[in-house]
This record gives sequence, structure tokens and C-alpha cells, in this order.
Amino acid sequence: MYHVECCCRNQVSVQIHQCSSDVRCPSCGSSVAVPDSITLQKRSGDKYPGMRPIDKLLTTAAKHEHPFDGMCHKCQERGAEFQVPVNVSWMGADASSQHSTFPLLLCGSCRQSFDSERNASNWALAGRLALFLGLLPIVVVATCEYAPRIELDSGVARAVASIVAFATLAAIGRRFRKLKPRFIDSWLAGIRWAPEAIKSESEYLLTLGRVTPYEAPKK
Repeated sequence: MYHVECCCRNQVSVQIHQCSSDVRCPSCGSSVAVPDSITLQKRSGDKYPGMRPIDKLLTTAAKHEHPFDGMCHKCQERGAEFQVPVNVSWMGADASSQHSTFPLLLCGSCRQSFDSERNASNWALAGRLALFLGLLPIVVVATCEYAPRIELDSGVARAVASIVAFATLAAIGRRFRKLKPRFIDSWLAGIRWAPEAIKSESEYLLTLGRVTPYEAPKK
């Protein structure tokens, strides 16, 4: 989200796709010209307007620049005391797998809320996995029971059951490997470019590391 100033001094919210066009000010109704994308991003404090969102994210994290300048990403009111590694893997332009990490910075109060939501998410995920694994014996037994009806001997039936079980486990593994912790979206929303970076990558895997104390970089 970006802003351009109207002649009435109202800050009009615009999206990047509205660049080089005119928008209507919701306050006074005047037409407001939106500059080109590079100019708009520079005016908003973006030092790297030509970079992809994921590259902006990693560059600012490495240089400890905003939004990685030590403030809590959730409340954005208190200094960070803890950090959570956000591990991201995505498919690069050359079809190679890319991996990197940036920190989610949290104050003490927000860290407690984060831990609570993370634990609830982990329990929910464990419940879903248990449900899938609970269905596996049913699939195997059903395969063995149905085999005599299509005149399969016991050896073939066991082989078919094994293939079904393996395929089911493989599908479950792929499914849960691609799952992103559901609660994380609201926590990443406070990190500039993070939501945009994740949505812009069609194939990505996101995991969270352990919470550790955060030490502000020495200036």
C-alpha cells in the first residue's frame, strides 16, 4: 500500500498497479495523479525499487534496515527482545531451489502471544496428521477385503495394499510439507514486503525456527 497527497492534503491510498494513472480523492473528490512505480516506491522510502519483493526483504534484513531496525514487527511500538527465524525456500528464475532466512522480531509481550498461537497451530496440525494416519489402516483393510471379489490372490492383495499405503503416505508427506503455519500471516503482515514477497512466489515452503533472544546490531 502506498500514498499520494491530494491538493486538499489528504493522503490517498493507492496500489502499485495504479501507477501512471489518476485516482479520485475520497475526501474532496479531486483527481490525483499517481506517479510511475519507481517514483512512488522511492517516495515511500523504498531504497530498492527495482528489486523483487523477496530480494528487498532479504537485503534490508541483512543490512538491518527498516523494517529490520529493531522494532517489534507485531505491535511496532516497542523494541524487539526476541527473534524467530522465518525460513523460506522458493523456485528461482533458473528453476533452481533457493533458500534464505529473515527474522520475525518480537517484544516480550508479543512473544507470549506468538507462542500461544504457535502452540495452538501445532496441536491443530498434529490432529489433522493423526486423522490422515488413522484413515490409512482403513484403506489397507478395505483393499485386502475387496481383493477376493475381483479374484486377486492374497499375495497380490498384499502387494496392492502396500502400494496403496505407500502412495497414501507419500501424498500425506507432500501435503504437510507444503503447509504453511496458518497463524503466521498476521505476524508477517507487519514486515514490509513480506506478504507481497510470499504471494509473488508460486512455489515456496515456509517454516519457523526456534525463538531466540534478539540483540540489536551495534551502530
